[in-house]
This record gives sequence, C-alpha cells and structure tokens, in this order.
Amino acid sequence: LAFVLILGIPIMVSEFLIGRHSRANTAGAYQKLAPGTHWRWVGRMGVLAGFLILSYYSVVAGWTLEFIGEAVTDNFAGKTAADYINTFILAGCSIALPGSGAGLEFLLKPEWDKVTTNVFLSAMGQAFFSLSLGMGCLCTYASYFKKDTNLTKTAFSVSIIDTFVAILAGLIIFPAAFSVGIQPDAGPSLIFITLPN
Repeated sequence: LAFVLILGIPIMVSEFLIGRHSRANTAGAYQKLAPGTHWRWVGRMGVLAGFLILSYYSVVAGWTLEFIGEAVTDNFAGKTAADYINTFILAGCSIALPGSGAGLEFLLKPEWDKVTTNVFLSAMGQAFFSLSLGMGCLCTYASYFKKDTNLTKTAFSVSIIDTFVAILAGLIIFPAAFSVGIQPDAGPSLIFITLPN
C-alpha cells in the first residue's frame, strides 16, 4: 500500500497531466507535446506493453462474452442476486474452507525479518503493474478529463480501489491455497492451480 501511495500517485498524476494537456491517445500524446523528438517512442512502447499485458485480462473478456451469451439466450431469467454473488464473490467461500486460517495468517501477519531489498523491488513492480504505470493507459484515460478534474484526488481514489481489489484477491487465493495444500510460492500460476482445486 505504501508503494502504491508514495510512488504510484506522483507517477499517475504525471501521466494524467500528459493526457489531459495533450487531449490525445498514448501514442499521439508525446508526439503532440514534444514534436520532432524521440519522446514519441515512449508512447508507442506503452501501446506495445498494453498488447503484451493483454493476456492477463483474457479472463475478464471471457466473463464478458459469457454474460453477452446469457443475455442473448435469456439465461438471466429466474436468477436471483445471490446467484450472481455466488458466481463472483469467492472470498467468503475461500475463508470458510477448512484450514483457511493458515492462509489468512500468511496473508495478513507481517514477518518483518523477511523484509529485504527484493521485497521492496517486488512491491514496486507490483505497484507499476497493477496501476498500469508507464504503460500509457492512464494518459489516454486522462485525455478525457475536464480541466477542473482534481488529478491528485483521482489518483488517490484509483490507488485505494486498486489496493482494495488486491486485498480481496488475496482473501480469495491464499485461504483456498492453504486449504487444499498448495504452497503459496507457486508464483503467478498460483491462481490457476488454486481456484480449480
């Protein structure tokens, strides 16, 4: 959370400023603000990074396609609010699993003796990834801002919501992982191992 707030907000505000001032997409913003310079490559690299990261968002696209299919075939008829909650809110189910307490302890109990330089670098990398910093998404997002939009307040709101979603994801994954006996050091594939189990 500290890295998201301390490091993320100034970078996010910087990208917001570029987008709001240029009123252009990521690829065109740097070209517009610094014509004839090599800064145009910063925007183009951001677009390339977006395509590379796109694979992580295919799950959300799958949900969207499923909901379109359900809407077209009228499968929403007869479903209650609880049916939708059971589809997506996995934290309650994960916490209720036997042995999930060890996962909660792993997630929430700090082990200060394990905090090293690598932990700070990993946290910084996670902040950059989860907030899409340096990718240009925020620049394009801000190109639609009004002149009176409070950029710092918006950056703070985005950071807090991002942190909340990360904690919620942790509450889903780690209790379930410990409940089914999966080690939490499996890396990015942890979610794909834990949820099917």
